[in-house]
Amino acid sequence: MIPRFFVIFVMFFSLAAQSAEIINANNEFKIFIKDFNSLSNEENLQKWKSIEEKYDQVYSPVVFPRDSKNWQQNRAAKLNLFFTMLPVLHDRMLKIFDEAESIAQKQIQKFQSINKDFNSDIKIYFLPSALTFNGRVVTLPTDSGKYSLLIGVDGLVYWNNDIEVLFAHELFHYYHFNKNSAIKDFKSNFAPFWTEGMAAYYSHKNLPEKDLSQIMMDPELGKACESDVYVKGLAKKLALVVDASMSAVEQNQFMSEWFWMNGRAKPHRPAYCLGFRVVESLSQKYSIQEMISWNEEVMILNFNSALNELAN
Repeated sequence: MIPRFFVIFVMFFSLAAQSAEIINANNEFKIFIKDFNSLSNEENLQKWKSIEEKYDQVYSPVVFPRDSKNWQQNRAAKLNLFFTMLPVLHDRMLKIFDEAESIAQKQIQKFQSINKDFNSDIKIYFLPSALTFNGRVVTLPTDSGKYSLLIGVDGLVYWNNDIEVLFAHELFHYYHFNKNSAIKDFKSNFAPFWTEGMAAYYSHKNLPEKDLSQIMMDPELGKACESDVYVKGLAKKLALVVDASMSAVEQNQFMSEWFWMNGRAKPHRPAYCLGFRVVESLSQKYSIQEMISWNEEVMILNFNSALNELAN
């Protein structure tokens, strides 16, 4: 018979041994930014390549995905904007890079204090995203299906995001995806509204001192999302198209309008607001832990019910 204290010790040691791996492009960014203003664009592009090559496991599949059409032209356009904005971003970026380790550990500890079963065995990358994102939870080809958290330090600064909100939002995605592995196979058009709404609601619930503009990571969207009339309009609009069969082009337009920072909708990314309001409505009946566990069929049933209530 194994002594009980030994089992407890092994369990404690196993949990204690799990810790985040922080991968920080701080040194590479400092080398890149040195003399940036005095160099030509071609020289800066050449220096930039060293960052892409060092972190190719992120840049090739995520930042400048090689499987997308015209990826080289898209890369050039993104880098042109990033280089244009860099002189007003780099000081604040350097501060975040310098504090990356302490920022990540503090936010992980805070999240784990609320969610005791959170597995902190996570890779967190701090790097420039060429203004393509502020934070993303992804599976990288090099990590055998495990999720990693990417912090786009330039995006975080450019969109003036609250670090606590960003980490609460993204760590919840990581937690949600690991707790419910079926999410990656959800096919419904509701699915991204659901996952973003869940993350926004979690942040709102556990950071009550933050206003809705901070939770939405966009002042215009946060203000609009306070309006029942605005939310009702979004709900009606989604209800009309969510079950429609879409071509690849139509699906891209749909995602652009609802989710992208440069989409047609004003305010941008209205899906975050609508998803949040749907989850907020459902939270009157269900806990976060209950909703995390839902399969796609149950999620669709409940999402659709809440959506119809918001639309009427």
